[in-house]
This record gives sequence, structure tokens and C-alpha cells, in this order.
Amino acid sequence: MKIAFFVIVALLVSFSFFLSRRIKSERDFLVPREGLPFITVAFTMAATQFGSSMLIGGVQQAQQNAPGQGFWPAVYTILAASASCFINIFISPRYRHFGTSVTPPDFIEARYGRSRFMRTYHTVVYICSITCVLVSQFVGFASIGASVGISYRAAIVLCAAVVALLALGSGMVGVAFTDMLQFILIMLLLIISSFFSLKKLGTIGLTLPSLLSESFFPAASSPSQFWYTAWPMLIGNLFSYEYFMRFMSCRGEREARRASATAGVILLITALPVALLGAVANYFYRGADSATVFGLIVTDEMPKVFGYLLIAGVLMAVLTSADSMLTSLAGMTSRDIYGGLLHPDEDVNQIRGLKRVAKLSVLFFAVLAAFLALYYRQILKITFFFSPLTSGTMFAPMIIGLFWKGANRKGAVASMICAAATGLLHLFGVITLFDRVAGPALIGSVAIIVFSLLLKDRP
Repeated sequence: MKIAFFVIVALLVSFSFFLSRRIKSERDFLVPREGLPFITVAFTMAATQFGSSMLIGGVQQAQQNAPGQGFWPAVYTILAASASCFINIFISPRYRHFGTSVTPPDFIEARYGRSRFMRTYHTVVYICSITCVLVSQFVGFASIGASVGISYRAAIVLCAAVVALLALGSGMVGVAFTDMLQFILIMLLLIISSFFSLKKLGTIGLTLPSLLSESFFPAASSPSQFWYTAWPMLIGNLFSYEYFMRFMSCRGEREARRASATAGVILLITALPVALLGAVANYFYRGADSATVFGLIVTDEMPKVFGYLLIAGVLMAVLTSADSMLTSLAGMTSRDIYGGLLHPDEDVNQIRGLKRVAKLSVLFFAVLAAFLALYYRQILKITFFFSPLTSGTMFAPMIIGLFWKGANRKGAVASMICAAATGLLHLFGVITLFDRVAGPALIGSVAIIVFSLLLKDRP
């Protein structure tokens, strides 16, 4: 198993560096100038979200519920992410009306004019947020690695090295194509795994129709579990760094729509196999360590060869999700900090050393995430910790500003301040919002409308 895994890793890294010949400029490292086929973008959108949070985190959540309450909770995150992709059919093409933006702060500057505050806030909070998501991917990788005899610490180091090499090889081009290859594999393996999950569940009289007929919210705590993961997906994926850079990597508006729709379908296909794995964890593995429960199910309940293939496929999924996070962090550090903040009067596409900064940031965040992954292991909690300050705060400037021409810079700044303040007060328990993400998003939306109408930007 270990030898096969290392062979697959070597092939992925070699393929990534082979694609590096397509990188002709600093900008190409983040968003390929010639664009990518919609099917490639669709798979990389789906793969970016999958990995640890949806698969391993979903199985963890199902396991920790009371018996009989794990089937639907296992896929709350997947279903929300799929829905966000379908919403993006209408959102993604509109971004392309605002020039050749590469990152969301590029769009903010194109929409509202230059604002050091908005670029700085957006960059800082998203660096924190995506670093947390990256940590969750490392935790997922190490948890699965433990099931095949790789120590947790060694798996963390291995994950950091591989994802850094994948991201350094060819930027977004390499990330997109390796994402597509691995996700096709993991979809096929997950579909086959459904047979073994149903066989195990059948030993206690459970069938697919009986599982599907279970309540979507099987417990009093289920709605809060659902919205905890759903709102960050539904709101955040409309303008997240990962999805934004993929929208802009498409060859046109029509391709962006097709990519979003296809990504939604792809994620729906993976939902049933993951729900079945969650049900197995919920009924048979309640006393197991939640960090390793997925690996235990695969090695205990499935034929040895197939189980190892599935583990290898999931490890690849985690790796390619993590290298996507590193690519986004490279974009923030190089384009938004080094370019937008330190060289504000220069054309960001012409700044010398931009790609060097991006590559150095890949190495820095790979090491930082590896260090943090040694101490924090609850995947879903890590993934969505910063959501009020990212998705909740940036919804109004990004989405309201995308559709309402009357939104101006002063209104956008005011909305960010109001939404961020309420999000922080909620996080520290000073106030209680009806939802930690939707609450700040609603307050920010009201603020951008009110302040845009009251305060006019200077010509």
C-alpha cells in the first residue's frame, strides 16, 4: 500500500511540473491566460470542496450523533456545497464584466475603486480562514494515513511536502488537471463502496429506501448542525478565493456557467456513498476514535485491495484540495499584499518578482499548516471557524455590489465594519445572532444599502 501510494504521489508531482511549461507569465501561475475547459474547472471546483471537510468531517459528524441519526447529517456539507454551485450559475459570469480580475480584492478594486482598507481586511481574514481549511486537509490526510501504518506526525510532514510540490509545479494549471484526475478516481471508488456499505447495514435490517426515508433533521440539534456548515457554503462559495479564481480561469461566461452546473452535479453524485459511510459509522463505530473512523470502516468492512485503493484515492483528494488552498494563499500573498498593498501604483501583472513571492508563500503556509495540524484535529470546527468574518462580512460588498449599481465605496466600507463587528461580538458571546454567518451577511446588506444612499463617493 505504501509503495503504491508513493508511486501515485510521484506521478502527480511529475505531471504538475510537466504542465509548468504552460506558465508564460506571473499572472498565468494563478489564472491561465488561455483559459481552461469547463469540465476541468468543474472537477477542480468539486475537488476543492471535497477532501477532508466533506468526506472525513461528514463521517465524523454522523458517528457522533445518536444511533439512527447519521445518514443525512453525513452529507449536510456536500449538499450545501452542491447548492452553492447551482447558485453560481447566475453569479460566476457577472464577475467577468469587471475586467481581468484574478482574486476577489481585484474585483473589489474594479467595482469600487482603490481602497486599502477593503483590500487589507479581505486579504487578512481570508488568509486566516483558508489557512484553517488547509489545516483541516492536513488533519484528514494524517488521520487516513494512520489507518495504513503511517504515523500521524510523519503523515503531516509528507502532506506538507507533497502539496507544496504540487502547487509549486504549475500553479492553477497543475492544480486543475490533477484535481480532475483524482476526483474522477474517487467518484468511481465511492460509488463502488456503496455496495459494501449497504451490505454491512443490511446485517441489521437497513435498506437504502429505509435510510432515504429517515428525517433530514433527525434530532433537535440537527438544524443547527446543518446551518453551521450550510451558510458558509451557500454564502461563501459565491465569492471564495478558490471559486473566484476558477470562474476567472474559464474561457468565457458560458464556460463559467457550465462549470458551475457540472460541479453541482458532480458533488450530488458523491453524496449518497458518503451518506452510507456515515450511516455505517453511526451504527457500528460509535466508540471509535473519530479522527480514524473513516480509515477503520474502509479497512474493516471492504476487501483489502479495494479498501487500499479507496484510501489512496481519498488521500489524493485531500492532497489536491490542499494544493488548491495553497494556490489561493499564494494569490493573496503575492497579488493582494505584495502587489496591491506594497506596490499600489504599479500594474500588478507587470510587477517583478510576483511569482517568486507566490512560491515562497506556498512554502511558508505549508509549514505553518503542518505545525497547526499537530495540535488541532476537529475538522469541521477548524474549517468554518472564521466564516462570520469572511462569508458573513464580505457578502454585501461582493454580491450586493455585483447586482446593485447604486452600491458605492463608502457603503461597502460601512457594511464591512458593521458585519465584522457583529460577527466578532457573536463569536465572543456578547450578542447572540440567529446565525453566525447569515446574521452578519444580513446586517452588512442593510448597511451597504443605507450608507450608499446616504453617503456619496467623491468624484
